[in-house]
Amino acid sequence: MTDVSIVVVSYNTSDLIQKCIDSVIKFSDNFSYEIIIVDNCSSDKSAEIIKKKYSDLILIENKSNVGFGRACNSGIGISNGEYVFLLNSDTILTNNAISYFLNFMRLNNFNHDIGVIGSCLLDSKFKTIHSFGSFPSFKGEINRLFSNHDKENLIDKFALTGFQEVDYLTGANLFFCKETVGKIGYFDPDYFMYYEEVDFQKRMAINNLKRLVIKGPKIIHLQGMSFDATMTSKKKFMIYDSMFKYFNKNVGFIENIAIRSLYLFFYSPIKILKNPFKIESYYILAFILNLKKNLKN
Repeated sequence: MTDVSIVVVSYNTSDLIQKCIDSVIKFSDNFSYEIIIVDNCSSDKSAEIIKKKYSDLILIENKSNVGFGRACNSGIGISNGEYVFLLNSDTILTNNAISYFLNFMRLNNFNHDIGVIGSCLLDSKFKTIHSFGSFPSFKGEINRLFSNHDKENLIDKFALTGFQEVDYLTGANLFFCKETVGKIGYFDPDYFMYYEEVDFQKRMAINNLKRLVIKGPKIIHLQGMSFDATMTSKKKFMIYDSMFKYFNKNVGFIENIAIRSLYLFFYSPIKILKNPFKIESYYILAFILNLKKNLKN
């Protein structure tokens, strides 16, 4: 059996994904691996470039953009590895990161109680950036929307243990046993993009599986480079639409209504009054569209 199946979803990132693949090949030693690229119908000839340059990897060419979670599911579904490593196309490995993940799991997962591990991601200047967070909740949304303390406290407690438990890791690098998917299921296909990895790890938490950030792997994440920067409105809508889907599925009825009311009656009006032409109007649109879907169901 292959040790690790590395699954990378690609969408119009022909230059970036080559750097990502090259970094994986350069720094991956002392274990067996396969690279599976899932291309979401890119229009920048990503698939053609990958086929010509990397003949040994596996390429899935979707006929349309099916979203991040569905694309990950395709890659996981055909993988042959004992472990799966989901890696964003806009990431670059700068050391043998995957070996760190593999060794950690083999040394620490005897009880099969670790759901997923990841690293503290770095920007291009090697400064730590957004890598994990707390599960969304009403209290958490109040803190995030109305305070200046909406960023997670970055990890500084590695000295003793080399790891720290968190609610969830961002989807840019997720390392887990393939058998975990048999326990909790694949990514929920209802999410097109955003919050699918939060939902995935929420199911791990329900099944008492730990989510850990570990010390050692060095991975640069060029955030947002896999999403068209000119589509700001669309991106904003997708984020909040996915967020409301997460709340529908993972919080109680009363908390769900409280969160929606927070956005609909307080946060959105405040933002729109300050700037009527700003994208915050999409908060309400996402709310209305999601509510209609709930009524139909």
